[in-house]
Amino acid sequence: MGIFRYIIRRLMFSVALVFGVSLIIFFIINAIGNPIEILLAERPGITPEAIEAMNRYYGLDQPAPTRYAIWLWNILHLDFGTSIIYNQPVGGMLAAWGWETLKIQVPAILLALALATFIAITAATRQYSRVDFGVMTGALLGHSLPGFFVGIILILVFSYWLGWFPSYGAYSTRNALWNSALADSIWHMVLPIAMLAFFNTATLRQRPAGAQGRLRSRAAQCFHPRPDLSRNPVRVDARYRAGDGDRLHLARSRLPLHYGDPAARLSDHHGREHGDHHHAGRRHPPD
Repeated sequence: MGIFRYIIRRLMFSVALVFGVSLIIFFIINAIGNPIEILLAERPGITPEAIEAMNRYYGLDQPAPTRYAIWLWNILHLDFGTSIIYNQPVGGMLAAWGWETLKIQVPAILLALALATFIAITAATRQYSRVDFGVMTGALLGHSLPGFFVGIILILVFSYWLGWFPSYGAYSTRNALWNSALADSIWHMVLPIAMLAFFNTATLRQRPAGAQGRLRSRAAQCFHPRPDLSRNPVRVDARYRAGDGDRLHLARSRLPLHYGDPAARLSDHHGREHGDHHHAGRRHPPD
């Protein structure tokens, strides 16, 4: 139940965050001025009556709080209005542009997760090696470089110099690749996905040192397992001279179950020291 409460809290926080951000952006845009007057300022011949009619059509003649309440009510009913610039329904534009964004972001995230997991496991199993330092250096470099700089480098190398991939657009404006819309779309997706995957892989690789240490410890246990001394204690044969003559006594003992505990080992060490001091006064027969 804890995970469900956490998800509900995060969803409530997201709703409050979206509401607060929309409120701030709405009033900042409103402080700029009337968008109709701004757009038509450079067009001579527009009468004040036409501007007033457009203000009534878009609801700009209402006070700012009223306009925000109307906008929020329409948003809750999935009515996003009409774009003033493109004169198209905003909902249709969001669906078209949102699909173009998702078809790049989702493959980039999945590819970054796979690469980051493989690289992290490889570096964890080769701690302090050249592979480990190379991975850390590459992750730091990829996390530090701006995304637009990596995109420009990819366009310069693979589009301008080599001519392998297009430098812009989601589809070809003239002839599609191999006369296939699917192949042409994938062809245009390669460079954006490569840039996003590079940045996301470096970001996922930069995790806290504690998590990295736990990953290395688990990887070491998987590839180099240690014996479980608590379940299978190791018998130790200790031969020593004692008693009369040259008779050898065989003592069989077990390692304590707290073999991996430094405090317990220290306690055992002190106990052995006290035992040695206690028996120091005894006379042992000569060998």
